[in-house]
Amino acid sequence: MNGRIFTAVGLALVLILVLHFTPVWAEDEPWKNPYLVRTFVDDEGRQIDEVIVPGRPPEIKVEVAIVPEPHIAMGINNLGNVPAFNWSYGCSATSAAMMAGYYDNAEYTNMYVGPTNGGVCPMNNSVWGPGINGSDGECPLSATHKGKDGLTTKGHVDDYWYSYQSKIDPYYGHWTEHGYADCTADYMGTNQNHSWNNTDGSTTFYFHTNGAPLYDYSACEGGSLPKRDGCHGLKLFVESRGYSVFHDGTNYQNYNQYIYGYDGNTQGFTFDQFKQEIDAGRPVIIQVIGHSMLGYGYNTADSKVYIHDTWDYSDHTMTWGGYYSGMQHYGVTVIQLDSLPVITSRTQAGEEMNQFAPNQSVYVKGSGLEATTQYKIWLQDNPLSSGEDINVSEDPSAVKGDLVTTDINGSFDTTAIWAIPEGAAVTHHEYDIVVDKQSDGVNTGKFNSASDGIDSATAVGIIAPVPELPTILLFSIGLLVLVGYVLVSRKNKES
Repeated sequence: MNGRIFTAVGLALVLILVLHFTPVWAEDEPWKNPYLVRTFVDDEGRQIDEVIVPGRPPEIKVEVAIVPEPHIAMGINNLGNVPAFNWSYGCSATSAAMMAGYYDNAEYTNMYVGPTNGGVCPMNNSVWGPGINGSDGECPLSATHKGKDGLTTKGHVDDYWYSYQSKIDPYYGHWTEHGYADCTADYMGTNQNHSWNNTDGSTTFYFHTNGAPLYDYSACEGGSLPKRDGCHGLKLFVESRGYSVFHDGTNYQNYNQYIYGYDGNTQGFTFDQFKQEIDAGRPVIIQVIGHSMLGYGYNTADSKVYIHDTWDYSDHTMTWGGYYSGMQHYGVTVIQLDSLPVITSRTQAGEEMNQFAPNQSVYVKGSGLEATTQYKIWLQDNPLSSGEDINVSEDPSAVKGDLVTTDINGSFDTTAIWAIPEGAAVTHHEYDIVVDKQSDGVNTGKFNSASDGIDSATAVGIIAPVPELPTILLFSIGLLVLVGYVLVSRKNKES
């Protein structure tokens, strides 16, 4: 009898333990990520996770990290000139703004176009001051705001922000919504409840449940409950700035992806892939449960990732696939931009050259342009920014707007554009060389960074005319003789 009682009690205890430690979940209540709001099968038969990212800075911040200098041979690399922004109306939009700021500090100089810092994105957003109603800071690259950075009309914050996690879009029913412009939050759907069902501070991302990359996902934008994928929105932002995302012949290379091993998947994004992105000069948005951050470096020792977490202006680190401030790492958002066209000035023999003297000819070679397409090549005596008109009168060449056609690879060979007269005055003029696409609609006749080429986006292309080398040598010798004569004369007088 006692044995039966003990057996019954034992079975009951086992049953209690099993019930206690076995996870219980419903299809609409996932047990791993509380921000995974639904899983569904899309029109292509793929099983898709919809994830909301609402993260905001905690009261206690994470310890600051010391980031070593890059040393690839030692397994260490990190990208320079990556801004660190305080949380500005959404962590996902802020992370994307830091990414855009990094590219702006490289050669994609149209990412930030405001008046601050001479039009170059600052390394932090302190210059724009604190935010309102729960935002740590202002950042016009993350969310535009009337009265900030010279904006005189309503922007993102005015139309969509009320307070953290609010569903109120202030513009709705009161004034006309502004057109998307200049900031990542506009295009990513952040904070926009009426249009994209995101509460203030939130952005939505979609993931393939099997761990495969989900490329440029926009399938949920229609229907009665429209949603915008933040990664697709980031592509739209890049395109609005005049740039394009790389297409490998099958897919645009902007995608969300679970990391390898998350939820048991075997197709996920790996630490080695993250290293490859950094080595290629591309920061990656790191997704931890409830929060987005920007990864800009790595250290193979302990699989470390260097990040800006949107909570301060400092550097931080986490272990790949681990936890950050208690939040599990589960995914990434990747975007690979098209390379910019390469336009270089040359000699007739094809050697690169950036200073030309009287009686010399300027040649140009181009690559990275659209294939089998006509372009005109212009010299401009003043630096051009994207959207500015080409000034024909500034081209000193006899044939203004030399016409070339690219080959099937988007290149054109060494082409003469300017024969500098023998008697030309030495001026040291600084010229941009602009390659203008001729089938670009209203943008033909303007420098359009999305479709045109320029000798350098960050400096002048050539300096001309300058003295020929023999002239410079003779001048230098004469100067030395003159200095020597002065010194000898002084010495004679002193003696």
